[in-house]
Amino acid sequence: MNNIWVRLTLAFTSVALVAVGSVGLLVNRAVRGQFNLYVSRGGRVRAAMVAPLFANYYIRNGSWRGVERLMARWKGLGMKCMGGGRMIEWTGERLILVDEGGKLMADSEGEATGRILPPDVVAEGAPILVGGRRVGTLLVVSGRGGLEGKFLDRVNRSLIWAGLTAGGLAILLGSLLSWWIASPLRQLRRAAVAIARGELERRVKVGGDGEVGELGRAFNEMAEALQRNEELRRNMLADVAHELRTPLSVIRGDLEAILDGVYRADLQHISSIYEETLLLQRLVEDLRELSLAEAGQLPLEMEELDIGELVQGVVETVRATAQARGVSLEVEVEQPIPVLGDPHRLRQVLLNLLNNSLQYTPSGGEVKLRTWQKDGRAMVEVRDTGLGIPPEHLPHIFERFY
Repeated sequence: MNNIWVRLTLAFTSVALVAVGSVGLLVNRAVRGQFNLYVSRGGRVRAAMVAPLFANYYIRNGSWRGVERLMARWKGLGMKCMGGGRMIEWTGERLILVDEGGKLMADSEGEATGRILPPDVVAEGAPILVGGRRVGTLLVVSGRGGLEGKFLDRVNRSLIWAGLTAGGLAILLGSLLSWWIASPLRQLRRAAVAIARGELERRVKVGGDGEVGELGRAFNEMAEALQRNEELRRNMLADVAHELRTPLSVIRGDLEAILDGVYRADLQHISSIYEETLLLQRLVEDLRELSLAEAGQLPLEMEELDIGELVQGVVETVRATAQARGVSLEVEVEQPIPVLGDPHRLRQVLLNLLNNSLQYTPSGGEVKLRTWQKDGRAMVEVRDTGLGIPPEHLPHIFERFY
């Protein structure tokens, strides 16, 4: 039941069966109503054809006394009899005779006489007239064993067979349609399992512009992003390994030289080893902060500060580097702008931006840092005359490991 193909098949089948069943019931009801109306009218016509026989009986006897014998003789006539000068094919209908007051006088089924029939029932019969006066009413009632009953039985059987056929077709078409709808989802599932196993190059075939097509395209974009991030992660790990290997090699070389007596264990060589350990510590701290940021657990120590003072302090930190590279470094602070932030993280961001600008700005260039307030926000801008970033890389500069 957890299979989407099975669920869709059951859903389509249920809807089709409910629709077929509802249509069948409505058709049966309509046919039965219209057919009963037809039978009622036909019964009135047949009663009118037989009525002259009973009128002649009333003329000969002056009353309905003994009419039961005529009714019994009528029933025994079989399938064909004379009525109104014409041959009538009798199909087992029930014949009822009532007098002018609606009192039951005779019944071909032998029902007890004497009771009064409702006026609406009497109105369905054919009047028996003698000398222009209504002396009784003759009703012809169709029985379930007659042709009318057989017709309704056949209609019901046809509706049942039509419903079964339509239900079977609904199951077949619903199954095929469900299989077709679920096919892209099965491809997505297989592709997702493959990506979970590490096959990041796996893609799905996208067809159409509907929701399933959009889902397939989104899945492929996700897979491409995962593959690109995995490649960037590997490159980053290779770069980190290289960065760690350099100070470790220096430390190891200096220590081996001291152990071998090549270098003396003096302040100069120990200071060089110490500087390399500080570099290692900074690299390890950067990796730790990166892992915390990826996990969304990077701590922030928020406090009120003046963003202008923070910017001035960062600029003074890198001013010596700018002078050594021959790059002009300017700062423009509009006014004191109080903000709520983590001074350590803000300083870290600004140092990264300034160091990148200084690294990629040639000698004689300019780096400018400006702060101002706009719509209640503190704005900080770092602008340089360096090489810039190629347009194809701009959409990805904030992706991790890029």
